[in-house]
Amino acid sequence: MNTTQLECFVAVANFLNFSRAAEQLRLTQPAVTHQIRALEDELGTKLFRRTTKEVSLTPAGLQFLHDARNILLISQRAKKRLEQPSAQDIVEFPVGCHSFALLWSFTDVLGRLAESAPGLHPQLRVVPFPHLFRLLEDEEVEAVVGYHFQNGRQTAIRYQEVARVPLVCVCARKRPLAARPSLRPEDLEGERLILHDPSKCPPGLARFQGELAQDRTPAELYFCGNIDEALCLAQAGLGVTLSPALLPPPGEALAYLPMEGLSPVSFGVFHRARRLSPHGKTFLRLMQAAFSAGAEARALPFQEP
Repeated sequence: MNTTQLECFVAVANFLNFSRAAEQLRLTQPAVTHQIRALEDELGTKLFRRTTKEVSLTPAGLQFLHDARNILLISQRAKKRLEQPSAQDIVEFPVGCHSFALLWSFTDVLGRLAESAPGLHPQLRVVPFPHLFRLLEDEEVEAVVGYHFQNGRQTAIRYQEVARVPLVCVCARKRPLAARPSLRPEDLEGERLILHDPSKCPPGLARFQGELAQDRTPAELYFCGNIDEALCLAQAGLGVTLSPALLPPPGEALAYLPMEGLSPVSFGVFHRARRLSPHGKTFLRLMQAAFSAGAEARALPFQEP
């Protein structure tokens, strides 16, 4: 395994297109294909599914992707340190979350953290949900920002609640619902629903959307793997979706409508028990301060979904 193989693999994974990856790397497409096949032979597994119409990552490829990126990052960092000795003053601070929408919840905190430690370089890991806590257990991220879960086996990960977040209904502004100041569950009768994977969303949200979906036909339901997909379909006007209120600014295309009568969900920071670095402790303190208007923070054991 060498960096050329890994660079080819990451480029194809980013574009899901061999031709575009070759253009970016300034290589020929056969050369990229050769490097990928050599890497697959060495690993003893297929990393991509290839058809005449599309390229997609296999489960093994998806699992290997974050390792490949980390290896390349370490290689690049080592090279830069030799070229620029002053780069040794840089301290990396990797933070994970499972959706790009959730990044908006802690941008101000990252800014304050960088002000408190000028040499600190936050690194954001937005990866599929099942892999986040593996990164935390393997110490590849310092903390994971997200919503609390109640089911599964207990691990050495701890969860610090920083806020109780209300649920909102998200819909396109062109829909009649968007003119309402708030909504009740019965107001959603007759609306097509854009549903999240129940294994990847807070239990309270999973239960509520399950109740709403009971009396609807399959034609009235859209299923999404994450909130980013759901926001896209909602903006397209295909239906409404439900989400905790920590979302990107709605802009002109989307409306966020408070839901009445529903319990808020717990939002906070996952970290390894008794293993937070000084910068990690500062990050947690800043998160608590940023959301201090909410309910009193609670430290809870994490139970893996």
